Amino acid sequence: MTKHVEVMDLVAQLKAAEEAFVLATVVRTVSVTAAKAGAKAIIRPDGTIVAGWIGGGCARGAVLKAARDALADGEPRMVSVQPENLLAELGVKPGENRDGVRFAENMCPSKGTMDVFVEPVLPHPSLVILGASPVALSRIQTGVTKAIINSHAQPTAAFIFKPDIDFETGKIVQAIRTAVGDGGADSIDATGLTAALMGDSIAANLFMLGHAIQKGLLPLTLAAIERAIELNGVAIDANKRSFAWGRLAAHDRVQVETLVRGALRDDAAPEPQGLDALVEHRAAFLKSYQNADYAQRYRNAVRTIRVAEAKLARGFSGLAEAVARNLFTLMAYKDEYEVARLYSDTSFVERVKSSFDGDNLRLEFHLAPPLLARRDAVTGEPKKMSFGPWLLDVFRVLAKFKFLRGTSFDPFGYTAERRTERRLVAEYEDVLGEIIEHLTPDNHHVAVELASIPEKIRGFGHVKQRHLTAAKAEEAELREQFGAGAAPFLKAAE
Repeated sequence: MTKHVEVMDLVAQLKAAEEAFVLATVVRTVSVTAAKAGAKAIIRPDGTIVAGWIGGGCARGAVLKAARDALADGEPRMVSVQPENLLAELGVKPGENRDGVRFAENMCPSKGTMDVFVEPVLPHPSLVILGASPVALSRIQTGVTKAIINSHAQPTAAFIFKPDIDFETGKIVQAIRTAVGDGGADSIDATGLTAALMGDSIAANLFMLGHAIQKGLLPLTLAAIERAIELNGVAIDANKRSFAWGRLAAHDRVQVETLVRGALRDDAAPEPQGLDALVEHRAAFLKSYQNADYAQRYRNAVRTIRVAEAKLARGFSGLAEAVARNLFTLMAYKDEYEVARLYSDTSFVERVKSSFDGDNLRLEFHLAPPLLARRDAVTGEPKKMSFGPWLLDVFRVLAKFKFLRGTSFDPFGYTAERRTERRLVAEYEDVLGEIIEHLTPDNHHVAVELASIPEKIRGFGHVKQRHLTAAKAEEAELREQFGAGAAPFLKAAE
């Protein structure tokens, strides 16, 4: 009786801990058997009998096999262990199922019969909630639900139409934390970490899964997850590594973040600090983009506005930096020569090889060349075309002809988009001349806004044209305010 009580006590404990196990109960015996009716045993998923007794080796193998099957499909079953002669009388073979009973042969000298009821006990179903929508938050049970949050803000399609949109990441995270309760949420930049560790942020999903598994938040085994990755058959090794990184981050985040600091790519280097460093850094880029004269044109413009700001709006700052950033944006417009220069740079291929596994990588480019691309019948916009790796050789040749940019011999310069880009540079320089002529301490803040207009012109093609139209309308308003002299802080008042 004592053993039976111990078994039931352990059953209660395992249920409370939401652990999977099988409860095997002997319901009938005939003749001589080691275990008697009423005997019970607890069997874990790995086949270990952790409490109780259901007999020796004569019955154990059949019961353990039934236990594994029961855990796999969640269905209880009956196992009848009988001697060979009785199985023959029933007309069944060992391992055969009939009327919900699985028959097994008792090969022990006792030749007894024992029927065992195998009952799987599984954790309550887990509901995995994704996102922080009102529907998702309504399914959260405070104090019970646990949250693993990827703190990286991933832009949605809305960003294309509203580039200044505030994704309110902080509010979203706080909403989840409030819903789950104190200590129920764990936030980690899975996207940033996997980009540094694996070379591709697409691995963030498996990273998050590993993190959740290590925290014990999903009723799945490590073997089951790894087997699923193998059956999926896509990037098996990479997905397993990402899964393992997620587990390690859950165990020792500091160690992972320390490793990441050494694994960050060169392009993640911080921007030069200070106006002088910023100007020289971008002038060097413009020299590679076009030539030394082009870079000096940029330096001269920034220097002129810097002197004017110090003289005409003493004590104020920000205008020269705004010009340094925005004039560069306009001057370094990405045309065909620049695309060719960037792709033909050997560092591009090296970065690709370091980001993807495999010895037979094949590059494919999707572009809409202005002189070749056909237009979509519905939208009227140029349709992208696919080009093979041979295009790299074309890029290398085209990049050498960047000296044609802006000249009458530039075949691309006659398109409406390229003419607009050159005009924007000239118009911006005219605006800078207007600012220098009329700048005062009272309208300095408007001058900074006016000089920052180019940052609102984003995208390419028709997307850029839409932003350009809106930016030019705002520019006209600001020029009127600037010319009026002492303009109020309109945005602050709103």
